Amino acid sequence: MSALKIPPVGGAPPTLAKPATGKAADPALKRLCGEFETAFLHQVLQAAKIGGQKMEHGYGAMAVDALAGGIQAGGGLGLARAIERALERQHEAPVQRAPGAPGAPRKA
Repeated sequence: MSALKIPPVGGAPPTLAKPATGKAADPALKRLCGEFETAFLHQVLQAAKIGGQKMEHGYGAMAVDALAGGIQAGGGLGLARAIERALERQHEAPVQRAPGAPGAPRKA
């Protein structure tokens, strides 16, 4: 018996542009953002009682884990990529310090 494969709704997940700087994305950052999205999905699914009301016998928790991991493996919700882009922009942006703060430029 072959496994049933269901295509994602709306076709393949969209491809996202690389960072504007032209340098490759940090693989550790990408992994951590993906792990965060999976943990977030886990919490949302658990709160929605996807695994059952009482999560009897541990099977409900296993279902939530599998579903959260499957969503992430299938491209996720886009949360991981959005966080990754925001962190990349924050890292590349020049630091602006308030006047008089340590490290702020001083008037001559």
